Amino acid sequence: MSDSFQSARIHLNLVGGKNNYILPDYTNQYVLRLKHILEDVEKDKGNNVDYLYFSSIALASATLEYSINYLFSLYYFDFHIYINKRGFLWKRFSNKDFKERVSYIVYLISEKKYIIDKDDPTIKSISKMISLRNMLLHNSNMVQPSSFNTEETDAWSDRDNWYIPVDNLENESEINISLQIIGIPLSEITKEECLEYGRAVLDYYDTIVFPYINQEGFYEHSFVRKKSKKEKH
Repeated sequence: MSDSFQSARIHLNLVGGKNNYILPDYTNQYVLRLKHILEDVEKDKGNNVDYLYFSSIALASATLEYSINYLFSLYYFDFHIYINKRGFLWKRFSNKDFKERVSYIVYLISEKKYIIDKDDPTIKSISKMISLRNMLLHNSNMVQPSSFNTEETDAWSDRDNWYIPVDNLENESEINISLQIIGIPLSEITKEECLEYGRAVLDYYDTIVFPYINQEGFYEHSFVRKKSKKEKH
């Protein structure tokens, strides 16, 4: 598969030959790869491709994030404002969390006429995906509180110690205890989640990203609606 961009916006200075700008569009490359990995996940019949589950969540998230960031740059590019990562506009936008950008970009590129319906199932799926993505990609092994249990009914504890009567141990070679810990989500990703979240991202792309790139404008959808005058974003 070629990594060349699908399309690009170009601003040329035909007078001086300087200050020429190009904004390449790689969204299609992300989308194609996301479709391919979802096809592989869907074909699995016996949990034999669970190594793809993490990859599909990461790729779906990357597809969505790149698409949103591209729309942001594209919106200002059309006004001859060129976004770079050191500029004020980008810093203000990137300071918004991922979930907030999902809805804000629609409000921005529609000239404040449309908003996202956060109660729609597709947007809820995207929100859940982002939460899972954050846990997977920004996880760290922190100390965590844990409950401590033993089968010794006469045991007791204070703030720093756990006590078991000596009489209980005379005829015992072992003591059974259990500790509760919070696991990592990596081993808990399901095939159904991968398909749900990937399809939600593709739906977002087809409804918002692709039409705007191709200058088709906005239309109402299950998760896109016109903003009323009384609503605040």
